[in-house]
Amino acid sequence: MPSLRGASSKVRTRSMSRGSLGVFGGAVVSTRSPGNTPMPETSSQRSVTFAHPFSLNGVDGTFPAGTYVIEESREQVDGLAFIGYRRTKTTIELPAGNTAYLSRQLVEIEPVDLAAALARDAEVRNAGEQV
Repeated sequence: MPSLRGASSKVRTRSMSRGSLGVFGGAVVSTRSPGNTPMPETSSQRSVTFAHPFSLNGVDGTFPAGTYVIEESREQVDGLAFIGYRRTKTTIELPAGNTAYLSRQLVEIEPVDLAAALARDAEVRNAGEQV
């Protein structure tokens, strides 16, 4: 797994009210548990740095080297003897394509695809140091 040295992290928590709806990846989902109690949701942010241009599986285009914000959302798992969370989505903030009115876009990604892109970046970096 690639190292995330220098990655910064922020965590924020919010509790959704009974019966509220949220939009996740274009789908509207209920944030109620089966017992009709609020389901706490947490999200954390970190930054990752790519030393070289990179691409992500499932996302069109190649993006320039630089530091990017990753946000991961999780919801609490009910019915456990301890507090546990499951990941609901992971997003990356990318430069917008050829759109005149957008400068950034938030894209939902799979963590495994991010890890693979970071690994490819590290391989290119290590190959350059060995020459």
